[in-house]
Amino acid sequence: NLTGGLSGRGEGLTLLLPFTQSATIYDVRTQTYTMSKLTSEGQVRGDDSVQSLTSDGQQVDVDISILFHPDPNKIVELHRLIGPDYEAKIVRPAGRSVTRTSVSKYAVIDVYGAKRLEIQNEVANELRSLFEKSNLILDSLLVRNVDFSSEFKSAIEQKQIAQQEAER
Repeated sequence: NLTGGLSGRGEGLTLLLPFTQSATIYDVRTQTYTMSKLTSEGQVRGDDSVQSLTSDGQQVDVDISILFHPDPNKIVELHRLIGPDYEAKIVRPAGRSVTRTSVSKYAVIDVYGAKRLEIQNEVANELRSLFEKSNLILDSLLVRNVDFSSEFKSAIEQKQIAQQEAER
């Protein structure tokens, strides 16, 4: 879209007056923003998974991918209110905050198991509402991986070993 007087123009070829107008290009196709524990995935290098405490106090690391695109009918507003760095200003912080809040409502076993899809849907619905206010459209949200603290993994292993011993 254009800044400097020709805002509101759609896609395509537009003439600009040199030195008085400039173009800011927005890609309105679906984009993916990934927050992952793996250092080779996502926009931020290093562990960028969403770290959260569950309702029973266990820390979990959640990898998510947010598929979204700018609302093509509201590019002018997006540019005026947020600017081209909407991933850093809206997508990443909103994704992290909403995921943490949602995960904190559930017990650790639910986050990993039966309620995972429920959590994913809850986060997606909340993000959809937040994105709409920011002139973005959420296409989908994927909870890609849930990882637990090494202490919790060890406790589960010990419990399984104790169960096997009791069965013997």
